Amino acid sequence: MKIPLRLLTDILATVQPALNEIKAGNPSSARPYVDRLRQLRSFIADHVHGPDQIEWDESDRFSGIALEAAKVINNGLAALELISSSIDTPKHLENDADFHLFLDKIIPNIWDWERDVFVFLKIPDPKWCDVLSQRGQRRVLCILDQDNTRLVLPEGWLVVEDINDVDTVLQQWHPNFPKRHAIFELNNDHSSIIESHKKAVIDSLIRGNVNEKTLMLHSKTWVKNQYRNAEQAVVSLGITDLKLRLRNRNVIIVSPGPSLHKNIEILKSNVDKFVIIAAAQACPALLKHNISPDFIIVIDPKNYSEVLSGFDCSKSALIIEDTCAPEFFKKAFREIFVLSSHFSFCGILEVTGEEHFVANGGSVSVVAFGLAADFNAKSITLIGQDLSIEGGFYYHRPGRDPTPEFVEDDNMVIENTIKHRVYKLPGYFGGEVRTKPDFWIYHYELERAASAVDDTVELFNATEGGAYISGFVHKPLTDVVADMESLVIDSVPVQYLSTKVKETRIRKVRRIHREHIRICDKIDRLCRDILRILVHETRYKEHSSRIDSLENLIGSETRKLPMLSGILQGELVYFESRLRQCTDLRDNLELSRSLYTQIKSAAAEYRNFVLGDE
Repeated sequence: MKIPLRLLTDILATVQPALNEIKAGNPSSARPYVDRLRQLRSFIADHVHGPDQIEWDESDRFSGIALEAAKVINNGLAALELISSSIDTPKHLENDADFHLFLDKIIPNIWDWERDVFVFLKIPDPKWCDVLSQRGQRRVLCILDQDNTRLVLPEGWLVVEDINDVDTVLQQWHPNFPKRHAIFELNNDHSSIIESHKKAVIDSLIRGNVNEKTLMLHSKTWVKNQYRNAEQAVVSLGITDLKLRLRNRNVIIVSPGPSLHKNIEILKSNVDKFVIIAAAQACPALLKHNISPDFIIVIDPKNYSEVLSGFDCSKSALIIEDTCAPEFFKKAFREIFVLSSHFSFCGILEVTGEEHFVANGGSVSVVAFGLAADFNAKSITLIGQDLSIEGGFYYHRPGRDPTPEFVEDDNMVIENTIKHRVYKLPGYFGGEVRTKPDFWIYHYELERAASAVDDTVELFNATEGGAYISGFVHKPLTDVVADMESLVIDSVPVQYLSTKVKETRIRKVRRIHREHIRICDKIDRLCRDILRILVHETRYKEHSSRIDSLENLIGSETRKLPMLSGILQGELVYFESRLRQCTDLRDNLELSRSLYTQIKSAAAEYRNFVLGDE
């Protein structure tokens, strides 16, 4: 990705005063500059994955600045991954100066005092509250236990009293999740409780970062797809009808893991005992064995509809999120059930009146499990849910040569030239199996979802391979079906929409989209108005009240499109941080011009999403 030029010039403007103060023997005076450099390096780290991936403006006049700034930041790029070190707090720290010196030694070159997180596994010395606040540290997590006493904590500090709640507590930091963390222990306490707490916190932070990366990668695609799918979605079925199809049924979820070949023939012989929900990627295997699932489920925004090539979609219903590729909607499915979350702001729920969908996780199998559990299925069985990368495989691909999908070794997975850390999970047959970061998260999500299911619902993992999943009874599919009677499924009355209702709904959603286009056009005009004022210092001083009014109007209009605000989130974070450091009027003007140019550009891009333009 391209690094914004202002980040590079900002670094260069900060380096010299920091060096001057350090050379003059004034570490206290140098700290604000050094801290600012750490924060700027953190912003750079959000844009690159390594020291060789820095790009700059095509104009040659910027190349010198970019090269010089690259030299400044390269030393810190090695710290891009999460800092998982555990630091013992020295006992001899007494005054502010000692605490600051300790921080100077341990905080890495890349650190964002506003975004990255300190974790205290024991309640810290009260002096930490003062010193960290002085340095601008905004995010601190304290783990309490029964021996701790509660402190009066600064704003932004979070407390976890039950380590099982750490994921829920950390949700308060979304959508700008901490990139890095430092964990502090007190008095060299390496007890089993402390170690388990440390692991729980690190795991939670890793999950949060992976989820945020997913959000950053796909957010624009989600927005675009929602608008492109809206007219089809408002005339499709929804959660209300889907509930009736799953209630009190034996549900089997078919995933495309390597072990699927072990029991797919057993499934074929017992299709009358299950409501079959299949991931779209499992359909090639089902097609080969002449199995038509009751439902095919899709939640990924990418277009992989080619997996349904040759598949008779008219024999199956589709469960699909409104953020998915529109190509799936074009298939001739028997029925389509659309899931819209509370993050859907393109008018679908407003028109249909359906309740919003709450995803229990990030994978198609986890979502399918959550739906079956929430809709009171009688039993839920998993097959093909390996969640493992042993042997270099994670898909069962019938009719293809068994070629590994990635290169692997003990510590990393290389998939399409991208390196991933290898994680370990308990094995289905004992021992451990290796897995990818995303599978590791899905495993956690499945276990968490299973723990919340009512005891009356039977849960079976009949995958016969891969990872062991707590909360499920692990046994072969032959044993699962042995005691299971064939389902006698009552016909479910479905209120299909009339042509008139469909036409009315489409008109309503089009009207909503026209309003969204009007908002984008208004944001564009307001940004142009404020940019004209910000051209010169004199105009800025003369029209300060006008600028305030325009800023409020832009903010008001932007908030009407929450998805637009999400797209702008990174830009706004940088602007707010830089503005607090800005003391020069010219720098302030340049920063403001950059911000409103970005908002104007984002509004134009969003307008194209609504129109369906590529």
